Amino acid sequence: MFRIALFIIFASVLTACHPQHKTTTVKPVEINPKTAAIAPVKVEPRPRISITQPQITFDAPPPPLPSLLQGLSQDDLTMLEQRAEKSFPTPHWKVVAKNSRFVRSRVVDVLHEVGLPAELQVIPAIESRYNPYAVSSAGAAGLWQFMPSTARGLGLQCSDDLNELRDVEKSTRAAARYLQALQERFTYWPLALAAYNCGPTRLAKFLKKEGDWQPADGLNALPAPRASKAYVKNILSLAYAGHNGTRIFPQAETVRYVQQRGLDIRHLSKATHLSAETLLRYNPQLERTRYQSTANIALCLPDNAPWQSNHARQATSSRSHQHSKRITVKQGDSLWKIAHRHHITLSQLRQANRHLKKILHPGQKLRVPIKYPRWRNPLCQDS
Repeated sequence: MFRIALFIIFASVLTACHPQHKTTTVKPVEINPKTAAIAPVKVEPRPRISITQPQITFDAPPPPLPSLLQGLSQDDLTMLEQRAEKSFPTPHWKVVAKNSRFVRSRVVDVLHEVGLPAELQVIPAIESRYNPYAVSSAGAAGLWQFMPSTARGLGLQCSDDLNELRDVEKSTRAAARYLQALQERFTYWPLALAAYNCGPTRLAKFLKKEGDWQPADGLNALPAPRASKAYVKNILSLAYAGHNGTRIFPQAETVRYVQQRGLDIRHLSKATHLSAETLLRYNPQLERTRYQSTANIALCLPDNAPWQSNHARQATSSRSHQHSKRITVKQGDSLWKIAHRHHITLSQLRQANRHLKKILHPGQKLRVPIKYPRWRNPLCQDS
């Protein structure tokens, strides 16, 4: 009995530790393939993986060389870079930059209009330091330093009223036509610049003697006189310095023209609030500071200068410009000789000397009217 009871207890303990699981049988469901709907399968999107690409930077290509320098070797360019620092030290360049403020905008505009390289604006810096009143010992004058014979051949004229060698726009147009003709004849700008300095006939003789030249041959082999070689190198070195940014002109001041009948610089100075010297710097073509009301003057003024209809009246001298000077009668003088010598009529001479008698005596004082007095431009005396 004891064994039976012990077996029953052991069996109950095993049943408590291992519960029985109920197994259910699932009956398969028959699916009609013709009527069955296909349930969409939901696909979870894959997470995006951001890959940071390394930043690739490229150096900006250098700006193209100016037309005047194209075709030159690197050795020539290095030489020009060194020459600019030596030929145009800072004090010298400050003078050029100051002078250029009054005239350079007109030079650049003409070069652009004609279609020539803008780098040619450095030529007046070499020729005249951008001073239109400059006159060389040989007689060359103006921004572009034209000799009188060359100026006449280019159509520039001079009179007691106006000097077109100093006229900024007219002289620049003449220089542009001349340079354009030289470039068409000699092909390369260094040769054209050498011809501008020594003359096309002389350069042609050097080319005939030494043979053809092209920029790859080097500036030292340029077939030109020694002075013209140095001249060409100075121009190209300043053009290269402007390209590199080591010698840059100040901002060109924009200007405008006004037509004025008659002129008195002193009155114009009050009307525009500009000094007389500044006005003459903008208008170097003026030979005098006063003109009759019959004279038609094209005045150049900075854009910011005030100019109204009443300023035109203020700029004109209120007097008729009829002045006179005293002379002494010489032995053998007559009224006709005196009138002819001073470009006046007998009636004008008699009107200025109402007490005049028919007979003149040596040593006698007379007044001679001056229809066009020489109120000379004072800046001309500095040149």
